[in-house]
Amino acid sequence: MVFSDIPANRLLKWTPEAGVTTFRDQSENTNGNTLDLQGRLISCEHGGRRVSLRSPKGQMVPLITHHQGKRFNSPNDAVVKSDGTIWFTDPDYGLGTRPKEQAGNYVYRYDPLTQLITAVSTDFDKPNGLCFSPDESILYIADSGSPKHIRSFSVGAGGSLGNGEVFTSIDRGGPDGIRCDHQGRVWSSSGDGVQVFNPDGTLIARILLPKGAANLCFGGPNGRTLFMTARDQLHSVETYVTDAVHARQKGLNGPAEALATAMEHPDSTHWTVLFKDDLSNAVAPKGVWTSEEGVFTASEDEALWTPRDYENFVLDLEFKNGPGANSGVVVYCTDTKDWIPNSVEVQIADDFADQWAKASRTWQCGAVFGHLAAAESNVNKAGEWNRYTIRCVGKQIDVVLNGLHVTSMDMSLWESAKKNPDGSDIPAWLSKPFAGLPTKGKIGLQGKHAGAPIWFRNVKIKELDGQ
Repeated sequence: MVFSDIPANRLLKWTPEAGVTTFRDQSENTNGNTLDLQGRLISCEHGGRRVSLRSPKGQMVPLITHHQGKRFNSPNDAVVKSDGTIWFTDPDYGLGTRPKEQAGNYVYRYDPLTQLITAVSTDFDKPNGLCFSPDESILYIADSGSPKHIRSFSVGAGGSLGNGEVFTSIDRGGPDGIRCDHQGRVWSSSGDGVQVFNPDGTLIARILLPKGAANLCFGGPNGRTLFMTARDQLHSVETYVTDAVHARQKGLNGPAEALATAMEHPDSTHWTVLFKDDLSNAVAPKGVWTSEEGVFTASEDEALWTPRDYENFVLDLEFKNGPGANSGVVVYCTDTKDWIPNSVEVQIADDFADQWAKASRTWQCGAVFGHLAAAESNVNKAGEWNRYTIRCVGKQIDVVLNGLHVTSMDMSLWESAKKNPDGSDIPAWLSKPFAGLPTKGKIGLQGKHAGAPIWFRNVKIKELDGQ
């Protein structure tokens, strides 16, 4: 369990075996911390005036540094939604004597898919802790300024916030860190310790501590241990509940329906064209692929490949199925002659055709073929254009199909080549565990597979820096 010691400019770590040890010195006076969908540490740095990410090598990489060309005040706390977006508060507590560049103390949403930063709420005094309800339809945000209360916002499609009514007030001290449990109760730090509220805002319990609590989180082996920081003390207590994040994560490893959320496609107008209209920068057997007015199609089951490798990127494209189509977008390919076990395929299929409608869901459109079903079938009927946005950063792959975030995969969870994490079988010809596959390779478009045509257009790419 990692927590911040802001005045000492460090992060500390607690484990049952070693107790409290130093996790990171010179932390830029980090305040709130959370984890992204890949389990990487996200930190709100008062000193750095930014939100940073801890790389797999242990380095802190600036992730969110400016809004509209101006530095933030002093990011305070953050939460990650199940679509991968990062929501954080930016009061001016840690600004000190440095000049304030933002017009106010705002709450922001960062979309790593589009890298768009949006101020979602601008009427707080001192926005502080924040958390989502179990179904993510409500965002709770603490205001530790004046007045000292917690507000609740309805979360709309595309990440907009509505309402913003007062959920509850804190009668001892003010709210700082807050968490929501799997049954919708809100747990808030307070001057007397921790206060617990029903979903209707009624105070139902207190956890009294010798000193006022500043932050809290659920953790432990089953997610039911509540950890509380209180000035120079760290406390824990066992509870009968788990937090909403643990509950959602458990759901995501089960039914895929828990995942699907609306998400806008990025503006790819100025992105790099992956394949030129004349296919002069593509690799494919001669005469198989043709292009007419920027639309590509194949006469045989042969893939179209990039000449070089890519890692950490967002791919944006359109495709149109012929009746019964079964194709795919291939990423991380290390062997184009034997690509099936040496790559990851994001499936394209005509889910309206009988053979694919009745097939395994991991064979349907939006799935990572053979491994992870899409949360929802959102493909258009044959003859209509569809849009894919596929984000690949390390082991994390996210797929947006026609405005719906349908798939989110952490490849490191697929340690077997025979069984998926949910126990279902992986096709025998996909013979390599995803956890061991390289995350750098060529990108390909599958051709006329299963005898049905497929068309592609507007295939563009934006290379990222590993964030």
